[in-house]
Amino acid sequence: MPLAWYFKSQWEREYGNNGRWKEHFCHDWFQQESYADRFARVVFRCPCTLQQAELDRGRFSPDLECNVIDRKCDTFHRGAQHCLKTGRPSIGGSGQTCCYDDYSELLQTADTMYGGRPSRAYIYGKHPFKMRMMIPALSEWLHDTMPFFFCCKWQAKEDNAHTCQMYNYWRTSQDCSSYQAPAIGSVYGDPHFVTFDRYNYTMNAKGEYTLVHVDNAIHKLDVQARFEQVPRNRRTDPPLNATALMAVAARDNISSIVEFRLRPVAARWRYQMYVIVDKEYVFWWDESMRLQNFKGVTLYQPAGIQNMSHVIAMFDSGAGVEVMTDGGHLTVHVYMPYTFMNGTGGLLGLYSRDFRDDFTLPNGQQISLQSTQEDIHMRFGKAWRVQERVAIGDPNQVASLFHHDAIPFAYYDDPNFLPDFGLPPRLPDWAEHLRPEMDSVCADSVPCQYDYVITLNKDYAKVTKQHEAYALYLANEANRKYPRCPALPKPLNGRKSENRYWPGTIVRFSCDDGYRLVGYEARRCREDGLWSWGVDPECIS
Repeated sequence: MPLAWYFKSQWEREYGNNGRWKEHFCHDWFQQESYADRFARVVFRCPCTLQQAELDRGRFSPDLECNVIDRKCDTFHRGAQHCLKTGRPSIGGSGQTCCYDDYSELLQTADTMYGGRPSRAYIYGKHPFKMRMMIPALSEWLHDTMPFFFCCKWQAKEDNAHTCQMYNYWRTSQDCSSYQAPAIGSVYGDPHFVTFDRYNYTMNAKGEYTLVHVDNAIHKLDVQARFEQVPRNRRTDPPLNATALMAVAARDNISSIVEFRLRPVAARWRYQMYVIVDKEYVFWWDESMRLQNFKGVTLYQPAGIQNMSHVIAMFDSGAGVEVMTDGGHLTVHVYMPYTFMNGTGGLLGLYSRDFRDDFTLPNGQQISLQSTQEDIHMRFGKAWRVQERVAIGDPNQVASLFHHDAIPFAYYDDPNFLPDFGLPPRLPDWAEHLRPEMDSVCADSVPCQYDYVITLNKDYAKVTKQHEAYALYLANEANRKYPRCPALPKPLNGRKSENRYWPGTIVRFSCDDGYRLVGYEARRCREDGLWSWGVDPECIS
């Protein structure tokens, strides 16, 4: 901490009275920053709205102090309703903080010194930690937090102090004009898929399969899923000819391997999932463990979750894997930043913003979206089955990431499994009396109807319908546009009438007493996301 209460007398003797010590330390910090690297170029840009930020779960997680629950915002982010930080440090160890006001709009230093801003050092440090700029908490305090006190917080004029302008020069908020939302792919139910390009299909595979595979000069990422046969409703029932998602494993470049497994029914009395990192089990049993950092990956359990039923993995590349359980059903959402575009393969399709190429095979060939269910299963699905071991140098094979501790790979792997290929589903004649119940639960939801026909379990079908609605909501929100104009700073010793940046907003400027305005008095945010032309205002005495 700055310890100004302890060193104030010494600093006044050394640097002079009237707060000159604050200016000395601020100028010293400013000089050091001018010779340092421009770290803000490599941090993730902030989303335009709180809704966008909360759905970018591969890159951002809530600030553990300034959030809608704890509301400890007054010191650093006064006026913020909720703040988020990058889930992982950048390649140089820096971070980003994005804060949002009561209107869920981005709070920027162009409007107030309490806006979110990038930080040279990441709050949780960066591996290997015992290095300059990479020590957890202390590095950020030294390079980002202490200068905020010297330059802004302890200055009588705060925002209008020239030292605060110096601080904001190196720690200014980055507006959201260049932000691009991630694509989101989902797997739920029996199992049903929503690709990154929002194409829906159903495929019942048994064994371990690749959801996402990326291997190029920029990214290396694997997300795999294990599908097992749906358990029978009663012991006397015949085996159900369908599968469901039971486990997910992921690795980004050289990160730790993270695995999520659905627990057996008898083991769900306390926790809903097993979470395994590099073959070691990890747990969340109190709020202090809500966010856990490992090699190349951060695991986050959202506030209010106490039973490990909802965990998010955030990787260095910005990719995210969100795993949720509900009534014994596992659902996964994969978040892909735009830098992965045209580089993904797997059951979640080729992320290209064109759904017509989603059924791309490992060798680059494509099969038609009009293919039958059997054709999708035999030609597309099986092509993405993972192997226990792969031949060296074969680009069409992917090795399993799963930790096969007590149960071997061969127990889960069944390439000869053939499910029911009928779509749309049809109730068997002997179960026609259940049609009213199915229509009541599913309405016109085909995945829900499919799972009801396969399992004849209305609770199973009801959960499928809920997760179908959520998966489609995520996919649609990821493609929603939020046009915003760039940051428009208020003049020194002046004010702005608006801190909003959406199209149609008119901002008027005025000056404090004793100053007069020079430049354009008003600017308008146009529909194309640019401000109307005008000379930047200044307040002169």
